[in-house]
Amino acid sequence: MLETADGVVALARIASPRRRFELDYAGRSLTVEPISIWRLVYEVGYGQSRIGTVRRRGLLGRRLEADLPAELPPAVQLFIAWLVLWLVRHSQVAASLGVPVPTS
Repeated sequence: MLETADGVVALARIASPRRRFELDYAGRSLTVEPISIWRLVYEVGYGQSRIGTVRRRGLLGRRLEADLPAELPPAVQLFIAWLVLWLVRHSQVAASLGVPVPTS
């Protein structure tokens, strides 16, 4: 959940088992999901319409490159990047513990 003093700006939930997020903000719903088996590229879209991507910079890195439209408020863009980093970290911890992480 992304909150400000004015209230909730965006709310995200993980949609298992595809390792994707569904994000609601300002009455709109977005999806954020990996489009590659190695989870290097995440697609951001409204339903079936892709509006942008978030790319991990390298297999083990925590750096991102986001290509998101200006129509998304900066706080929502940052929240999407944070969600991708959270998912990357979650997947790395699970892998180090030998827990299988779904790939599709």
